Amino acid sequence: MKRVIACRIAETARKIGLTTVGIFSEADINSKHVSLCDDVFLIEGSSPLGCYLDQDKIIEIAVKSKAGAIHPGYGFLSENAKFWNENKYKFIRLLYVRALKISRKRNVM
Repeated sequence: MKRVIACRIAETARKIGLTTVGIFSEADINSKHVSLCDDVFLIEGSSPLGCYLDQDKIIEIAVKSKAGAIHPGYGFLSENAKFWNENKYKFIRLLYVRALKISRKRNVM
């Protein structure tokens, strides 16, 4: 099943009364997380990987939808220290891991 983490986040958010906003690539239009989120946005691109790494577009969607937080899942943005450190919109909480941990992890490897 694709986007398992996104599904878990959407299901948990719903249980505690939070509204969710999801993103998806054209390849993932029929993925379960698209139907579980309260609102969804298509990120167009040449590949799913490129879509889910489009930091500017993700932030644009977060601002447009008035999201209070972003959970980057596993991989993709969760391992991108630059995204975490250069968050232009400090009012949007970035959930999951801290950039410092990411940077340390990369330095060890």
